Amino acid sequence: WDKIKKMGFSDIIGHDKEIEMLKRSIGSNLIAHAYLFTGPDGVGKKKVALNFAKALNCQSGLSEPCDSCSSCKRISHGSYVDVQIFAPKGLSRQLKVEQIEQFISQANLKAFEGKKKVFIIVDADRANVSFQNKILKILEEPPDDTIIILITSNPDSLLPTIRSRCRILNFSALSIADVEKILLQSNIEKQKASAVALLSEGQVAKAFQYIDPDKMKLRKTLFSIISSDNRISVEMAISTANEI
Repeated sequence: WDKIKKMGFSDIIGHDKEIEMLKRSIGSNLIAHAYLFTGPDGVGKKKVALNFAKALNCQSGLSEPCDSCSSCKRISHGSYVDVQIFAPKGLSRQLKVEQIEQFISQANLKAFEGKKKVFIIVDADRANVSFQNKILKILEEPPDDTIIILITSNPDSLLPTIRSRCRILNFSALSIADVEKILLQSNIEKQKASAVALLSEGQVAKAFQYIDPDKMKLRKTLFSIISSDNRISVEMAISTANEI
């Protein structure tokens, strides 16, 4: 579970329409039992999902998480038992059998300490058919006070019956200006932030990959090989391929 810094809805850059819809659903108590967050990778879908989970369990009782109460703080640090994240593991990048079993065993339990139990399934399209059928069974008979949030950049890989039972929120890529603003908030120098934002395609995760010095070095090596008029040795080709 990646720890997230102190942050509420108002601190998230972009996705104003989607966040406003979630806040209205909390304020009017018209909360769906399942949501499907779709859109490109690395644009902040998981961050919005975590803050939605915080708002649902915030002790302030408002539609905006206070980020100061014990519930908000523990959700941010991954120590709140009623908010669980499932994400693909290993080189195969698949959701595992043990995760299926954990999800099923916990989904039908009552909330232990919070107002709502929230299950966030990251890259839900990486669940095999067996896992998806388990999810579908829960969606067909949703337990009280349980919210399931599926996150994916490839919704067509999910069963149509799963998609039909979710409230769908479509997240777009961020603007170049928004990506640059996020990078500047992370203390990236202005010139580098501007250049990387242009390469990011509106995806913050991709922008931070470009900033990684090891990845930038590898990128320069790859471009130099591609653009060179000279043949390279087999050994260099294999070495570079291994790095990539």
